[in-house]
Amino acid sequence: MENIIQQTVQDAIDAADLEQLAAIVLNGEGKQLIGRKSEQSEIQAFLDNVPAYMGKIRRVHLAAREGSLRDLQSALDRRKFATAKDEVSPHGATPLHVATIFGHAGIVRYLAGRFPETLSATDDDGRTPLHYAATLKDNGHFYNLLTHLGANPKVEDNLNHSAEYYLGHVQSQGILSHRQLLRDYGAKEELADEMLNDQVPDDLHSARRPLDDVDTLTTLERCFKIIHEPIDDLVKAVGLPTNSVPGSASSLRILITSYLARFLKRSVFDKVKKRQTRLDHNLFDVIWPAMKKATKEKRLDEDLNVGIVIPDYDVFVVFQEFLVPLIKDVHCMEATQPFMPHPAMQYFPRYAINDQQPETGPTSATSSNGNILRENPDSVQLNLDTSGKYITGCVIECARNLDAYEFPLNLGIAQLEQVERVITARVLSMDFVRAIGETELGTYYSMNEILENPSEIRTVLATSGLLIPLLDNTDPYQTAESIAINGRYWPYGRGVYVSVDGGLAVWVNTQDHLRLLCCTESKDPASIGAAYSKVGRAMNYLEEWIQFKHSYFLGYLLSRPSFLGTGLKFTLTLVLPHLRKEQENLRHLCVVRGLHLLTDDGLPSVRMCNMRSLAQTEWQLFQDFSSAITNVVALEKELSMSNSLHIAATLLRIFQLGEQQVEIPLFRTEEGRYLATSLGDPLIKGLTEVANKRPPDPITYLANYLFNFANQKSKTVRKESDNDTNNNFIEGSVKQAAEKELESSSKQTIQPEPVQGTVAPAQPMESNARDENQPSPDEPDLVPAPSDDRDEHGQSMLHFACARSHGRNALIQLIEESGTNITYRDELYRTARDVALQATQPDNAKEIDRYLIGLVAKGRCSLHIAILMENEDIVDYLASNFKAALKIGDNLERTPLHYAMGVSNVEALSRILIKNGAKRVLKDLKGRQPSYYFMNKADILRLQEEEKE
Repeated sequence: MENIIQQTVQDAIDAADLEQLAAIVLNGEGKQLIGRKSEQSEIQAFLDNVPAYMGKIRRVHLAAREGSLRDLQSALDRRKFATAKDEVSPHGATPLHVATIFGHAGIVRYLAGRFPETLSATDDDGRTPLHYAATLKDNGHFYNLLTHLGANPKVEDNLNHSAEYYLGHVQSQGILSHRQLLRDYGAKEELADEMLNDQVPDDLHSARRPLDDVDTLTTLERCFKIIHEPIDDLVKAVGLPTNSVPGSASSLRILITSYLARFLKRSVFDKVKKRQTRLDHNLFDVIWPAMKKATKEKRLDEDLNVGIVIPDYDVFVVFQEFLVPLIKDVHCMEATQPFMPHPAMQYFPRYAINDQQPETGPTSATSSNGNILRENPDSVQLNLDTSGKYITGCVIECARNLDAYEFPLNLGIAQLEQVERVITARVLSMDFVRAIGETELGTYYSMNEILENPSEIRTVLATSGLLIPLLDNTDPYQTAESIAINGRYWPYGRGVYVSVDGGLAVWVNTQDHLRLLCCTESKDPASIGAAYSKVGRAMNYLEEWIQFKHSYFLGYLLSRPSFLGTGLKFTLTLVLPHLRKEQENLRHLCVVRGLHLLTDDGLPSVRMCNMRSLAQTEWQLFQDFSSAITNVVALEKELSMSNSLHIAATLLRIFQLGEQQVEIPLFRTEEGRYLATSLGDPLIKGLTEVANKRPPDPITYLANYLFNFANQKSKTVRKESDNDTNNNFIEGSVKQAAEKELESSSKQTIQPEPVQGTVAPAQPMESNARDENQPSPDEPDLVPAPSDDRDEHGQSMLHFACARSHGRNALIQLIEESGTNITYRDELYRTARDVALQATQPDNAKEIDRYLIGLVAKGRCSLHIAILMENEDIVDYLASNFKAALKIGDNLERTPLHYAMGVSNVEALSRILIKNGAKRVLKDLKGRQPSYYFMNKADILRLQEEEKE
């Protein structure tokens, strides 16, 4: 055998095969070339350098054994040395094999990450580094690390065993073990136990070895310093302005770091900073969201509102000293309160009170103890704001993770595909469609379709509030953050299912395996009961078919700590002009009610969501959240009423004559309260209109305004009576809570302001925003004031003109220049057209007909035209007050929404239309839905040019 090797070496030298000679050196047989000679200068130069090559390869192996990353990097000046073998390492092992045996994680990450070819390099027995990693009793830490970096667990050695086989240490003990490998390397077998030790009691979750990466430890110390940095210094460091709004993006980092400082004390930090999970995640992988700068996608920062993210399930155990008190605080639990078993999922209790069966039998409606048997357990009807004045939107989210898979962050391509198949197989079934109360299957879109620019479906989801925060993977500033949240394979294996009506979306493999979002209808944004019912029925169905990851104490495990437990999050958008004047008071008001407040810079609305989702059932969360929101809305109403009462008292002072101090019994406290409730709102708004418009006849103007206000209010009352089908139990509990809240708040916080002297009404009026739903006397659909262009018999100049003959187009010119209303009727109920026919002037009647036909020759109504002109104010007014116009089609049955999708200001106009009830699925005569014109704008742009001409 030796002679054969010698002959092979000599043949390579004689043939001047430099590549074969290099392979001999890299295979650990370099000593065969020492002392050899060649007549070719190039070959001889290589042979002279063989001892130097062998020396560098040996230094690489020794550095891998000793764990010196710096020495390894200095010796590794040629890429092929990363897979080179040396006789100092038995069995033909490579440096990665050696680093794996001796447990040096830093070198393993460096070699496997920088030189992927080392993952597939084999020793003399055909074993890869992954085979060696499988023998370590480190809870699979190195095995998971190498697999995540790209190692193939299916590769078999010379005994036809894959790396997975050696994970079962009992069955493979006699073939290959960690102790045996250490013995072969001349090390003590006890080193196998010394290098690994439990980090937590009964350790099945950590890497069982301390973090040895100096750079990572240095980074963690810097993070700890930032977290505990004094607020004043931190304000200067991030350049926070003095007038920064709490909760804004600029102040979010300060709020989060100061929050984490409460739980990450020095003693806790020193205890957990060197720990790693078996999936190779350390403390920095948990707290990095608190360290980063505010991202362009502010909603992502709001999603990670406690400054941490959970990269894998083992984090809850490995970093429990840090996470347990934080989780308790996030979910409004006392720090000393032990975790109780999380209750089973319960969206719809059969009995409305105490969940006890009635004593009189299952068919009874009530029992002696007050229990109420709910006729439709899975259908809840609750509207938190029937007036539509305070709540403008509602989104409910429920998240889940599959039991058999890690978070999407840690999954490979094959596993991402498997999770996607499992979830889509359920949501793309008719059983799921029936569960959510629909009749047709929705559509599943891949993540690439969502991330396209422009993307029609992304616009639709954003309009409905169902678009989750997404990072731009092509933006270099967001790439690192995207990888930290979504993993290396984003956006592969991700997508979203959207229901037919567009009110429900199921996101797949986006931070969690499943994120189900549901919004209320645009015409009834406060109807939280219907949205809750749809989410509940959907989750009950999915629970029957899919096994989700669940913990005895923490409920459903999720990557966002604020979702732990039920995974349920209610988010309402509210307009609270009075409460928002005192931002800090509003924030405190929310905290004591278990609500998290979110503000948007420059927007009058706020968003509120539930803080707690742990240790309670879904039904309890729904009740508590509904009660809290009802309290907040009631306080806003109370402040509005208190303000009206104050203004009424001010007006009384103004209208009193001189110094006459005559008591008027009508304005005592009880009567004054009645007047403020019944007349305060319309009177104040009317006076505000008068002050703003300054009409020539203010008394007539005010009278018309109050008349129109009464008509509008009567319509609203009828609408509210039609919608008054709320769930009895919820309604009762919410009302009772609201009454108690109002009673306490009226005694403590809301005191009528004392009136001293004469107060000018301008300032109180300016503080009241005009109700957009109330029409103004200047608007065309109200009762007009007497006009000067008609005589005492009700005849206009057009009536007189129609009684005589005229030249061509004269009558039309008269109508256009004078602006006379052609619908005016005189005292005999005749229009101008009727007068023309009675005066035997049929040509005049034809002229009026021609004028009318010309107005609608193109089939467009006023809402179509306003959209083509892109006038948001007019579109908002028409869509809000004349909802029938939303369904009117032009000559090709294109609705206003079809038009809106084709103009440049599509987002603002479509949001207005959809909010007021425009249907996204209506088709024109060519069978095209509005979304068609979002991608094909030519037709609408041509109409726009035509209208502008």
